[in-house]
Amino acid sequence: MIADLKMEDFEACLHQPFQIYLEERPSPLVAELIDVTALPDHGGDLRRQPFSIILRNRDNFILPQRIYQISNEKLGSLELFLVPVGEDKQGIQYEALFA
Repeated sequence: MIADLKMEDFEACLHQPFQIYLEERPSPLVAELIDVTALPDHGGDLRRQPFSIILRNRDNFILPQRIYQISNEKLGSLELFLVPVGEDKQGIQYEALFA
């Protein structure tokens, strides 16, 4: 369950592929998990340390921000709200936040 995932779960998947499923494409996009970063917790009563992840895909178009079905060999199938946050020579970067 996504509410139970912690930063350490994603750190164990760094540089691994994640599949992003799109209704309009027969095969998923493949993105690499390139970063996992702790975020400030501002002193609330939180179930986990807030964190963000960055996925990068090498496709030549930008996915709009929305919820996507993704999967990874270790984490299984997840629904994540992905936001495009940048582009470099290696592809488009997408961020998901966990609070």
